[in-house]
Amino acid sequence: MIYDEGLTIQTNLFGTTYYSLVGLHAFHVTVGLLALAIVSLFTILGHIRQEHAERAAVLSMYWHFVDVVWVVVFIVVYIVDAKERNRMADEFNPNGAAQPNTVQMPAPTAWPIVLAFGIALLFGGLVTSEAVSMLGAILSLVAAVGWFRDVLRTRRMNPCR
Repeated sequence: MIYDEGLTIQTNLFGTTYYSLVGLHAFHVTVGLLALAIVSLFTILGHIRQEHAERAAVLSMYWHFVDVVWVVVFIVVYIVDAKERNRMADEFNPNGAAQPNTVQMPAPTAWPIVLAFGIALLFGGLVTSEAVSMLGAILSLVAAVGWFRDVLRTRRMNPCR
């Protein structure tokens, strides 16, 4: 987006918001993944006991907060803004023909977030029950198939600048 669109953090409000949200979210995801990896390692080594349950619950709440923030960022950036870009593209080109300087992009889809939820359930089942892991595996498979069907479907392509 920096080279193709000229969008930087100083370009406009959208650029500032986009790079701030995505950067801050990436930082929190990194911190969360490191914390989860450390707790997983300690669990495998047998150092996590009942007295640590409250701390693990706090880490769980932190990770779910990061998930909720991602859902908000995803909706705002990839769905709401994509609809606005499509509306603007239709205004400039009402007959739908591709313009010379456009790239065909797949239409926005919710399958990536469904896949992420399925993977989270898959691994969440390691500490809860096998049924949760099975549900996560099924959901991940359905989401992967749905996502690939959306990506490979050519009639859902939208022009973006």
